Amino acid sequence: MYAERNQMWSKNGRYRFNVQNDGNMVVHDTKQLYHDGTTVKTIWNLIWASTTHSPGAFLKFSKDGNAYLLQPFEWESFQSDNLPGHYWQVSGSMSGSMSVIDPQSTQVDQAKFKRVNCTNGDAENTCSNQGLKCVSIESVEHPESFFRHKNYKIMLSAFDSNVESEEAFNDSASFCAHPGNADSNGVSFSSAMSQFKNHFIRHMNLELYLHEKDDSPLFNQDSTFHPNANDVSFADTLPRNNDQIVWESTAWTRGRGFYMVLGDDGKHGWYANNCERLIQPSL
Repeated sequence: MYAERNQMWSKNGRYRFNVQNDGNMVVHDTKQLYHDGTTVKTIWNLIWASTTHSPGAFLKFSKDGNAYLLQPFEWESFQSDNLPGHYWQVSGSMSGSMSVIDPQSTQVDQAKFKRVNCTNGDAENTCSNQGLKCVSIESVEHPESFFRHKNYKIMLSAFDSNVESEEAFNDSASFCAHPGNADSNGVSFSSAMSQFKNHFIRHMNLELYLHEKDDSPLFNQDSTFHPNANDVSFADTLPRNNDQIVWESTAWTRGRGFYMVLGDDGKHGWYANNCERLIQPSL
C-alpha cells in the first residue's frame, strides 16, 4: 500500500482510496483492459463510498488509530516575531495578551481569531488609500467580540448600544493590515482611525497595546506577528475544537493499535497489529 497526496493505492496499483473534493470518500477498482499487451482502457469501478458530502473536508488520524473526516473551521493564530511560541490570546480580564499556548489545554480556543472585513466606510477608506485591507479581528471563543483599542490598550469586547454608538465601536475595532514591520512575511496592524494614524498593535510586558510607531528595531519586532492558518501545533488532539466531524471510522478502533490498510484485493479498513481482524469503515 502506498499513498500520494489525498489518495492511497493498494500495493498492486489496482485499488485506489481517496477523499474527493466534495468530501465523499471512495474506493475504486481501476481494472486495466489490454489488447496486444497495450493498455487500451481503464475501468473505474466504484466498490465503496462513505456517501458524505462536505466540500473541503479532509481525513486525519488521531494517535489512538481512529480516523476522522473533518470539515475545517477557518481561523488564525498570531505568533510573536520576537517571542517564538508566544501567541495572541484573551486574558481573564478580556484584554489582549501574549502567552505560550499548550495545545492540549483550553488555551487553544483563546488563541484563535478570524479576520473579517471592516463595516466602517471611513476606516475602509483610510486603509484603501494606503493600498491596505481594512479588517476587524474577531475571537473564535467569543463570537461577535472583537479586538479594539481603548485608552491605548487592546481589549476584547462586543458592541453594546448602552455604552457607545456603533460607529464609535467600529472605529476602534478597525485596523489596516500591513506587511510586517520587522518581517514582510508577517503582518502588522495599525489603527484605521485618522486620529491614531501610524499607531500599531504591539506587545509589551506580554500585553497588547496600541502605540505610535517609532521605527526602532524593537518596536518593529514587537508589532510584527506571524499568522498561522489552522496552526498544526494546535491540532495534536483530534478532532480540533472547532472542526466538525463529518465521518468517523468506528469507536472499536480506539486504543487497540489499529491502522488503515488497502489490500491488493480491494478490501479496506482498520487492521489490528496482529492482522487477524478487519473492521470495515461504517457510517
